This record gives sequence, C-alpha cells and structure tokens, in this order.
Amino acid sequence: MFENAINWKKQGDIGMCYAMAYYSKLGWTISIPITDSQDYDIIVDNGINLLKVQIKTTTQVTKYGIPSVNLRTNGGNKSGTSTKNFDENTCDLVFVMTSNSEFYSIPRYEIEATTSINLGEKYLPYKVDLL
Repeated sequence: MFENAINWKKQGDIGMCYAMAYYSKLGWTISIPITDSQDYDIIVDNGINLLKVQIKTTTQVTKYGIPSVNLRTNGGNKSGTSTKNFDENTCDLVFVMTSNSEFYSIPRYEIEATTSINLGEKYLPYKVDLL
C-alpha cells in the first residue's frame, strides 16, 4: 500500500487520506488543523461530539505476522525534534492503516501502551472497512 511513498511523510499523507475517507463514509464532518503543532491530525464531528484523531501508518509486522504500530511522535509537532511517547490525553481516537490495507479506529482508552501496540486479537473489534 505504501510502495509509492518516497518517505515516511508521504506514507502519513496516504494514511490521512484514508482516515478522512473512512470518517466521511460514516457521515462525519472532517476538520483539518492549519498547523502541525498539535498532537492530533484531524478533528471529526460525529454530530454529538468533536473527536481528536491521531493517524498512524505502519509497515512493521511481528515475527508472527501481526502488524505493529509505533505510537510515538517523532518531531513535526510540539515535541520538536525529540521523540514523544503516546499520551492518552492527546486524542480521542487512533486511526491506523497497515501496509496490507487493514484499517483500525481505536478509542484511546483501549490503548494502555505508550510506545507501540501489536494489532492482535485485542484490537480486532476496532478493525474497520472502507468499502
């Protein structure tokens, strides 16, 4: 899925477009911040609440073939050039796109880790379809 992404920023752009397509498919309104200094990538309005969404993409898999997602942020926002661990208070949802075209919309309260997660059985209820 990311074979034409020339760098990780382009890979992130692909993930953002798929996230916007997914939440738009639900009928939600999408807002994009004008800067890159916040800890979330988009805001979605589901008609009841405004939800901050952090978008992640991954090409990594465990030795068992389970996609693994880095939750840390590397530069490009408030963390400057340093690495910042995932903080459950910075977003409401985490949208994940894997290199084999799997998508997840995970509520932040389901994520206990601060550096990475494996998208195994725990996260299967949050696997979503874009068709």
